[in-house]
Amino acid sequence: MSRMRQVLFLFLLLAVGGPADAALLDAFPFYIEARQLEEELQLLPFQIEDKSERAPLLQARRAKAQAAYAAELRRDSPAPGWSASIAQALLASKKPPAIPTAEEAQAVALIKTKFPNARQFSALEWSVIREWFGREVQETFLRETFSMQELNKAPSKGKGRLIWILDPYRKLLHSSSGQDTTPYAAERKTLENLGYQVDILQLTAFEHVEDQAEELKHFLFSQLGSPFTLVTAGDASAILLKTLDLYPSLRANEKIQAWLNVGGRLYGLKPQTGRSPASLGRENGRAELLTQLAKRELHRLHQGSLQRRPPLGKGFPIINIISLDKKHRSSEDLTYSLVQEGETWFLRSGAPATAVANALALTAP
Repeated sequence: MSRMRQVLFLFLLLAVGGPADAALLDAFPFYIEARQLEEELQLLPFQIEDKSERAPLLQARRAKAQAAYAAELRRDSPAPGWSASIAQALLASKKPPAIPTAEEAQAVALIKTKFPNARQFSALEWSVIREWFGREVQETFLRETFSMQELNKAPSKGKGRLIWILDPYRKLLHSSSGQDTTPYAAERKTLENLGYQVDILQLTAFEHVEDQAEELKHFLFSQLGSPFTLVTAGDASAILLKTLDLYPSLRANEKIQAWLNVGGRLYGLKPQTGRSPASLGRENGRAELLTQLAKRELHRLHQGSLQRRPPLGKGFPIINIISLDKKHRSSEDLTYSLVQEGETWFLRSGAPATAVANALALTAP
């Protein structure tokens, strides 16, 4: 090996990590499979189809996957350092320790090298990156993978039409607590003052999201007489994503100019461990039963976070608007607010819904 090549090799080892460090990530797909099966078991009571025979099969597959990733971790022990500490914690079923701040850049470089197509990751895969390497490493990797940019454009004036789809579960889940059941009034007023026509759509809180997707499809097809931009937040973003999955021709329709996903929650709610849905609502009235049915459907939506999602068809632009401010996230993990096919713009502080007028400048011809 020439002197120049020796220097280059040593530089790459220091910058990205050597084979021993990369060995930790060789166990990643095995770990993901085990986690998928673990969460499928948690979600099994919320599924509609017959599940009487699935639990033993899932349990057996989970045990096999857990043994596989443990064997992979032991096969090539990482060099002493943060990667070895993470591997040891995983083998002991403990929370991985924090990576030293000075070595976070090295961790990001290692992950980027190992996973050049991370944009296709499932939400679960991104969550595991966060669990293993910490929030700072995961969000740095997210920002680079999705080429995120800060949204600092001035609000756009216009005469366009917006259809703001409200979260259909909001009334069921929050009305009893006295919270506003018709949100974003101030933001809508701002848009109207800028010249936009803002139409509000409150979807029916059907028991199943597939029914809501069909209702939304019929509504959108009925509105194609004039162009419009879609705006969603919260679980309304999950329903629109489901609609585009089920009815891909919608995205190709030229009358729909764009979709602004305003910090949406795309994958429902993860069920609490040990919670039995069989007993929910039995001792309460109709309102409580409807509330619990809504929560059950949000748990079903969480199923979509476990697998890589097939790409949407080509069509109108999708713009993700997120906030780096922890107080203004629909989920602690930003991954759960990102439509993979979209451009992503972030605010350093404040609620994403306050920046709709700014984001509309991105859609102007």
